[in-house]
Amino acid sequence: MRYTSIIKASILLFGALTTAAPRPQDPVDPVDPIDPICELTKQENLSIGPLQLSIGGTDNPLIDGRVLGFYSKEATTDRHLYLLGLPTFYNSSAIYTPTLTLRNGNLFASDTLSNATTALIISSQLPDANTKKTYFTTRLGNYRAIFDVYGGCEEGKYELRLMEGGGEDGGPAPYGGEVCVKEVHDRRWELRHVEAEVEEDADLGGCVKIALNAEVIPVPE
Repeated sequence: MRYTSIIKASILLFGALTTAAPRPQDPVDPVDPIDPICELTKQENLSIGPLQLSIGGTDNPLIDGRVLGFYSKEATTDRHLYLLGLPTFYNSSAIYTPTLTLRNGNLFASDTLSNATTALIISSQLPDANTKKTYFTTRLGNYRAIFDVYGGCEEGKYELRLMEGGGEDGGPAPYGGEVCVKEVHDRRWELRHVEAEVEEDADLGGCVKIALNAEVIPVPE
């Protein structure tokens, strides 16, 4: 009876440990950054795609170069961008990289799962630690994240910078500012927005300011 109790306790302990441990994740390797020595220039009237988004402009080795994508394969039209390739409690089999394009400063995701084309918007909710959520949606009445495109250093590689003026259903909006990534629930890192009027040294609740890099993905012939 004593040995049986020991075995049962060992099984329970093993189960608890394996439940708490991060699930293995499909490898999504970091990408090479844009040449830091070259000076980027603004590209006018440029539409580009399909794109892969990644993180630059930081010396944090955990997130630098990481690719952005979705952590859900469910058919939904609201999707948040997260860093891929990091240990997480989330089910790694659900990672999903959308087909992204940039047109007239708008970032679109073509989602074959929900059969919808969604635009990246900045949440209208009140800021959380001086940052706001960003996500792709088809819903109207939200301010879109509008980007200027900078490039000219390496073919097919660009940096996307928020321009002063997004648009609510095409109208003007007082946006600009910067983007950052913050570790949220399930140890996922989410893309967020920092408004232009936020002080440089303001508390961002752990959100790390980054450069949003975009690389054109070759289309197979």
